[in-house]
Amino acid sequence: MMTFVQINFLLAVTGFCFILSERLGVGARIQLPSRKVLRFAQALFVLSFLLPLGLKLIPESRLEGSKTAVFQVYAEDLSSRAPLTRAKVQAARLVKETESAAERIETRVSLRDLLMVGWIFGVLIACGVFIRNFWRIRQTLVSSTVLRQQKGLSIVVNSSVFVPFSVRLPFSRWIVLPEHLLESRRDLSLAIKHELQHHRQGDCLWAMGVEALGVFFFFSPAYGWWKNIIVEQQ
Repeated sequence: MMTFVQINFLLAVTGFCFILSERLGVGARIQLPSRKVLRFAQALFVLSFLLPLGLKLIPESRLEGSKTAVFQVYAEDLSSRAPLTRAKVQAARLVKETESAAERIETRVSLRDLLMVGWIFGVLIACGVFIRNFWRIRQTLVSSTVLRQQKGLSIVVNSSVFVPFSVRLPFSRWIVLPEHLLESRRDLSLAIKHELQHHRQGDCLWAMGVEALGVFFFFSPAYGWWKNIIVEQQ
């Protein structure tokens, strides 16, 4: 749970840093290639996940061992100096503190369990939405007319779509074009080149990965913010 909070916090921070750097670049009249700006945004997005996970993997055994050793030395020193009655008072106080701490832990655990159940329920709903959208895309691809097919890439035409888009599936790549583009050879060629560029840059893989990861971050405004940033840069 804490790792999720850290990731969402970093998503908000890195998103703010990206927007700020973009505004500063516009103010300073610095124009970078769109591909470099996209890679910078993707790097910040990935960093927001890797940094908390990396910190999670750092072992804490040395720190915990040093704390235990200091506590034991301190406890031995107190037991040797304090009289017996004082030791009993301290022991009773320690028991009370332990009981109150246990009650607080039980309360936190119950609250955490409640949040976990809510999160799992939300993930199931988001997963259902993801599967529904995937099924709709699949139905669009199946009902389309094949215009060209080569090396795992299928260029299809569909009368139910109004703008061209590209799709990357596990074992195939697709470019879907609206039917009205067939009226202009120039517009058709430009649309195909544009969508091919998305496949070359790996934008379709990124889109699929961001959508899949969004199932687990359905509750996060920061994640939705980053999703919009990446889509706009693509």
